[in-house]
Amino acid sequence: MTPSSPSLTDPGDTLYFVSDVHLGGGREPQETVKRERLDSLLDRVEAEGASLYILGDLFDFWFGYRTVIPRTAFPVLARLQGMARGGTPVRFLGGNHDVWINEFLEAETAVEVIPDGVLLESQGRRARLFHGDGLGSGDHGYKMLKRVLRHPLAIRMFRWLHPDLGIGLAHRTSHVSRDHTSDRSIDTERLFREIGAPELAGQADAVLLGHHHVDVHLRRDGGDFLILGDWFARYTCARLRNGAFELLTWPLDDA
Repeated sequence: MTPSSPSLTDPGDTLYFVSDVHLGGGREPQETVKRERLDSLLDRVEAEGASLYILGDLFDFWFGYRTVIPRTAFPVLARLQGMARGGTPVRFLGGNHDVWINEFLEAETAVEVIPDGVLLESQGRRARLFHGDGLGSGDHGYKMLKRVLRHPLAIRMFRWLHPDLGIGLAHRTSHVSRDHTSDRSIDTERLFREIGAPELAGQADAVLLGHHHVDVHLRRDGGDFLILGDWFARYTCARLRNGAFELLTWPLDDA
């Protein structure tokens, strides 16, 4: 990142960070557990007057149809809208499964969309926030696929599909992508060297990312490097309080 990268300031005393919920991507009862534990997290955020940062893949799939949204997305969107309208800072950074939701959120809700790689300043800390897909070396096949899927022509062609057909097809493809992410071994030290260390040597003293579905907190001389895990198997998230980052597993012991 460069010194001109976007930044934001949060004066809050407590900040929560979650990613990779993949709502709609599982079967019952897994989806019920996801929603119940997510509701519990949102209850906690509101009760503490905290801020909420969603670092991508809240939904297993979202496409920017002009007049349609997935019905399964409505309850959580309504909840986030109510929180944001009520004064709770709710900020969203698009992931590889739901980056197309950004336009909808900006146009229709009070949820604030933030760019991938934003520098967050809070409690005397400077944290770089990423979703995490396509960063670092390797995974060239995925990087090529990402360019294809986000090409304007591909988006126009997908929009021609009926939503019932398009969303069903996308969920099947999403399972393959998620299984690929979950099955491969994650070299967290390499991710730190390629993503974390350069940022910690620059403006940031913390780096947070999702996508990889592993929960990692490395404390190094330059600061903190956190991979948030997921919200469908590990149910992990991060919290910043009193200037310190920590990884949490939901439900909390004191909940």
